[in-house]
Amino acid sequence: MKKILKEGYKKIVFKLPSLRLIIDPILDYQFYKEYKKYSEVLKTFKDKHKGERCFIIGTGPSLNKTNIMLLKNEINWGVNRLIETSRDIGIDCKYYGLTSGKLKVDTKMLNGIDGTLFLFRLAARRNLKENKKSNEKQPIPVKAEGLILRAKRFPKDMSKYIYGGGRTIIIPCLQMAYHMGFKEVYLIGCDCNYGGKAHFDDQKRPFKEKDDEEHWNTVFRAYEICKKEYEKDGRKIYNATVGGELEVFERRKLEDVII
Repeated sequence: MKKILKEGYKKIVFKLPSLRLIIDPILDYQFYKEYKKYSEVLKTFKDKHKGERCFIIGTGPSLNKTNIMLLKNEINWGVNRLIETSRDIGIDCKYYGLTSGKLKVDTKMLNGIDGTLFLFRLAARRNLKENKKSNEKQPIPVKAEGLILRAKRFPKDMSKYIYGGGRTIIIPCLQMAYHMGFKEVYLIGCDCNYGGKAHFDDQKRPFKEKDDEEHWNTVFRAYEICKKEYEKDGRKIYNATVGGELEVFERRKLEDVII
């Protein structure tokens, strides 16, 4: 029954994402004090990498066609399943982002990474609910408040919260990268196409094929907002993914970027 209710909730939110404006604050209310505490931690990341560049690495199948070794000396972000597999495919990441509640944040996970782990939405709530100090290297839950598609901008103070509703973990990561002051952000493995293989490691599709078009239209609209916010401040997001369907950002070949 619990699984049926959970799946029903996901379907409703997928079709009516504005419901998160009501549901998420209710779910987050019990963790108000904890989020406030981590807000102070997030302030220490403000403009930490001002003027630098970073690479946000998605989990698309194009990763298998990407020369990962070029990223060896760069500041990299890994997302979701890359937390468990980045070392296996030769990626060193300074930062990680996780939204999924399926991956358990425990001592084993934290000992397996060298970077800082940011938790968003389901992953953040699960971690705060369990309230376990499993490691001296603690993850950082980030509160999501409001929808980026409704706000059409970034929050003024991302140490307090970011905007959700972009239907991809890349959206909160782009907001955090902005908060840290990165001037250039390059997206890798962001295929934006679930045709064929879903992910580089053959993980199954997160939703049904008939929902693809609606999903990616939402993602592209969220990306447009991120592009506008970056360029308004003289910053830039590039797409360095091999192939794929993401055309919102100017494309750059990884081999031309890293010489």
